[in-house]
Amino acid sequence: MDINDIKAMAFDMDGTLLDSNKQIPPKTKEALIKLQNEGVQIILASGRPVKGLLGFAKELELEKHHGIIVTNNGAVGYDVKNHKYIYQTPIDLSLIKEILTDVINDGIEPMIENGDYMLVNNVFNGFVDMSPFGGQHNTNIVEYESRGGGFLLKEVRPYAESIDFNVNKILTIVDPSVIAETIERYREKFGYKVHVVQTSPFFMEFTMPGVNKEYGLERLGIDPETLMSFGDNMNDKEMMEYGKYSVAVGNAVDPVKEIATYVSTSNDEEGIYEAFKHFGFVE
Repeated sequence: MDINDIKAMAFDMDGTLLDSNKQIPPKTKEALIKLQNEGVQIILASGRPVKGLLGFAKELELEKHHGIIVTNNGAVGYDVKNHKYIYQTPIDLSLIKEILTDVINDGIEPMIENGDYMLVNNVFNGFVDMSPFGGQHNTNIVEYESRGGGFLLKEVRPYAESIDFNVNKILTIVDPSVIAETIERYREKFGYKVHVVQTSPFFMEFTMPGVNKEYGLERLGIDPETLMSFGDNMNDKEMMEYGKYSVAVGNAVDPVKEIATYVSTSNDEEGIYEAFKHFGFVE
């Protein structure tokens, strides 16, 4: 592989570019700034909303280097330099209300961003046992997610009727022990009307059909022949298949590892930097 062929790199965030402490490892950060100075465009592609990525974009100097962020699992593209949306892909409002009614009736906690706020139905209805994943036994995911994205929490009721604005993604919290069957049930119910995907051991997300990280890269006009993508989970799969070259970190799920050009070390072992060394981007 000629490293000069790579003109853009797309990075999943949680579990890939970020370590378990939600930080960009130091050697990886230094290398990403170096690569941008050499002309490589960096794209942060995440399930997080725009607000949850702007701090990392600033840390990596994306504004200086014309970087872009793809958020909400591909539903939104945002120009960091010019502080404006490139595109959005909102879910139909009537469909939003139907989904929200169903998840709340199922005891599943929804989370929807609205400006500085993360809107929830019940701030105490999102506790998950995180011990199998290196966290605390009883973690409030509502608090975990809102703090991580810099959002204020706001309970709204009745929840479904309170949503009267554009929504690009519905995030929901599901017990990891039943998330696979829950996703399958919602896929069967809504069929082609909505895209349902698992983005973590406890997150089930809804976007418009066809919306994923590959969709976002296509909307931005990123050439797959000059793209290298990096990921760890199932919501990264389409993006990694889209680019000519792809890297799975060592903690990635097996289906993602199977399609990757290269499998690196984990996100807690400078997996991105190790991949850079493997391909010759850094010494």
